[in-house]
Amino acid sequence: MPKALILGTDQRKIKRLATRLPLLNEWAVHTIDISLISLVEINKSLSEENIQFILLLDTINSLTLTVVEHIRTLCPLIEFVYYNHFLEDRLFGKIYEAGIHSCIIGNDQHANLAKYLNNLWKNHWQRVPLSKICNDKLRFTPRAQKIIKFIENNSLDNFTIPSIAQYLNISESHCRAEIRRLLGINFRQFKQRMLQHYESVLLFEKKLKPGEVYQILNYRSLPTFSRSFKSRHGSSWRYLKYNSKELID
Repeated sequence: MPKALILGTDQRKIKRLATRLPLLNEWAVHTIDISLISLVEINKSLSEENIQFILLLDTINSLTLTVVEHIRTLCPLIEFVYYNHFLEDRLFGKIYEAGIHSCIIGNDQHANLAKYLNNLWKNHWQRVPLSKICNDKLRFTPRAQKIIKFIENNSLDNFTIPSIAQYLNISESHCRAEIRRLLGINFRQFKQRMLQHYESVLLFEKKLKPGEVYQILNYRSLPTFSRSFKSRHGSSWRYLKYNSKELID
């Protein structure tokens, strides 16, 4: 399931939303009181939990903006949503400048939040595009769904046979055989297609820099990423980024 982090300083509001959100969206929810925790501890939480969305409950102030700026520098792909019953007109500019481009304000907050978050998750960059990975939809069984959900909901550090096998509670050799049986391709082919997709999305849709992309996709270095990218796409990322208008995926 997707993972959301609720940030704020009002414990009552944080607990109330943390209780309601899983009922609305069936999401995993984590909470942090930013007045009681350091930026280092926030870093640790983001890294360990693979947070995909952040709900900001606080009034916009210097502390809030500092935390948001820090997180956006550390994790440029995290989606921020400002959630409150009221927002002064003069603060919209500050929120936008901080990189928070989504706000849920006013009546029907909870229903609107649930719909909006589900839509964000539907279009999240880490979702697996089945049509590009597996052409035979008959193979998309409950176990195949479990494999897909594991990849979508966890750090790419865990996109490995040992991690998936442990999650399915089967041996590594059995896991390899299951992936081939369920998806019609072997694990290496599956991972290569997924990396090609992620590279295209992050570079051309999300407009991230290659220096950011190689770290997100867990490459050891930019040169390693560049070589792998060229082997999969047929051209260098430099060529595609600066000389081609079409996204090759």
